[in-house]
Amino acid sequence: MACRNINSKILFVIFRRLNLKNLSCTAAVAPELDAAVKQDIETDKIKPRKHPGVIKFGTCSLPKEIIKAVSIVAEDHPVKTILNDAKMLANYLYSRHYPWDEEDLEERRKDFVENVQSRIGELPLDASEEQSYHYTSLVRSSVEHLMTKYQYRWNPLDLHQYSSLVYLFTRAAPNYAVVSRVLEEITKLCPDYRPTSLFDFGSGIGSVSWAAKSYWGDSLKEYMNIDSSSSMNELAALLLQGGRSEVRTPVGVFYREFLPAQHVSAYKV
Repeated sequence: MACRNINSKILFVIFRRLNLKNLSCTAAVAPELDAAVKQDIETDKIKPRKHPGVIKFGTCSLPKEIIKAVSIVAEDHPVKTILNDAKMLANYLYSRHYPWDEEDLEERRKDFVENVQSRIGELPLDASEEQSYHYTSLVRSSVEHLMTKYQYRWNPLDLHQYSSLVYLFTRAAPNYAVVSRVLEEITKLCPDYRPTSLFDFGSGIGSVSWAAKSYWGDSLKEYMNIDSSSSMNELAALLLQGGRSEVRTPVGVFYREFLPAQHVSAYKV
């Protein structure tokens, strides 16, 4: 049975049940501590957990108008179906790997060649031309087999109208939280920074625009969103329209599938 009225409490339960904490990601970084701060820590003038670089970030919530818009957009879809599909998508995204780039491919191929040659042995120095040909063919075919076996088969998401909605339920909260954390640090480090334009490449459901508006809504005049999925762009625009297609998109907000042919504007963010 389709749910005709998904209120904010139900949305909160849905987002919480998605177990979004498991969708965190890490990246190896090598920060360099300021010499003065390092000295203050070593001389016990300040505690490591309270050094000037620590920026506390409290719990953030999706904007109320976005939650309301989501409830309207999803009102014709069964809640259980969306929730189950969102869990499946969350698990898929969490287990996904980046595709190998050219450097990775070359390195893996080199490793596989060494592995194959160690198993079949080296080609004798007095090998005939025919033996050399068969040896090279064997190594090549074995390496290609290993490349096919171990290379991650990365494929882009097929985002149509319903899958975009599922993505919204899967990634709205974590995406918004991550962007908000970044913007929170920017505003604390540069309190006088007031950008007038925003460029979001791979804008998706529009979480960057939501967060940017909450921090710089009084100064931002233009939001340029680029995403290759027309369905995602339509959903993002619909959310800013409050879930009502008859309402006009806010002034200064643009959605495109491709970069402008002649890009002359210099965006601030």
